[in-house]
Amino acid sequence: EVVLTINKAPLTVTAVNASRAYGAANSPEFELVYAGFVNDEDASVLTTAVSASTPAKQDSPPGEYPIELSGGEAANYEITLVNGTLTVGRQTPVITWAAPAPITYGTAIDSKQLNAQADVDGSFVYTPQAGEILDAGEETLWATFNPSNDNYAKVDAEVVLTINKAP
Repeated sequence: EVVLTINKAPLTVTAVNASRAYGAANSPEFELVYAGFVNDEDASVLTTAVSASTPAKQDSPPGEYPIELSGGEAANYEITLVNGTLTVGRQTPVITWAAPAPITYGTAIDSKQLNAQADVDGSFVYTPQAGEILDAGEETLWATFNPSNDNYAKVDAEVVLTINKAP
């Protein structure tokens, strides 16, 4: 009498790394990749499915969080679970800044031109600054928005201001 031992086939289940912005919901399901099925089998042969979860919630601050795998049993497979990483990034504020009406050379720029707005709290730094007198022609105005909340990213914006020649 001969005893034949058939070992379970190795099967690796890997959580695919994912990312989302702060404030967004986690994906309904994290993507899993299976490597090692034999005989044209697939995840339907698992007696216990592999599930993925993360401790990150919708309001979790930007950073990296584990995608943790659990479960996964099958009669013919020795299953290895490989966790992934969910990266929560800063949300990008929305900046609105309409091109200002033309001014005449000799007129200092002020809040009528430097009036960008953001959809979250924070402050703007303008270049050039209020009070400067720019040469005639088209001049680009820049703004850097610094959000008050660290969950939001710094954003740059620009508009073109026309400065007419003085009479």
